[in-house]
Amino acid sequence: MGMRLERKLSFLFANFYFEANCLLTTTKILCSIHLPGAGIGSDHRPVIIQMTVKLKISHSKQTKTVTYCTKLLRLPEEAEKYAVFVKNKFECLYVEEADATRDIDQQWDCLKVEAIEKTNEEFLPRVNREAKQEWITEDILDMIKERKRLKGSDAYKHIDNNIKTALKTAKEEWLNSKCDEVELLSQRNDLTAML
Repeated sequence: MGMRLERKLSFLFANFYFEANCLLTTTKILCSIHLPGAGIGSDHRPVIIQMTVKLKISHSKQTKTVTYCTKLLRLPEEAEKYAVFVKNKFECLYVEEADATRDIDQQWDCLKVEAIEKTNEEFLPRVNREAKQEWITEDILDMIKERKRLKGSDAYKHIDNNIKTALKTAKEEWLNSKCDEVELLSQRNDLTAML
């Protein structure tokens, strides 16, 4: 009967790379051998093991960034109001910071938070990003929510096909209306409105 020693490992060197978002879920040691002495005057012994490793990617929740409706700024009078608003905030910050000496990073953070982000909060409405394409209607969005609820059931495939056909017809109708609009504008020689 051989002598069995159980000791804690100090370090584990591996010839593969763990990504930062990977979690070690299960390991199974297939075989292990220890080598005599590390050759550096230490009581540690190098151990070589063969093992199987299962990794799982951790899905950390990311904070959603707030998006604002910047389409409002396409109108010249709204863009001018916004520019004046930001300029006034920036001038106030510039007067306040004339006394204090700050490095460039602190100045940028202050400008970004105080002038731009607070102006966006006050001036621009938030966007509720549901439909990424203009031709997607509320009915299609409701069908998509229903499809998410039915995932894994037999009715999923049926509603998925319905969504695909509804998307095709809605896109076709939207493109036809855009083409009609462009034709009408080209007949009037109104090229600026076409853009």
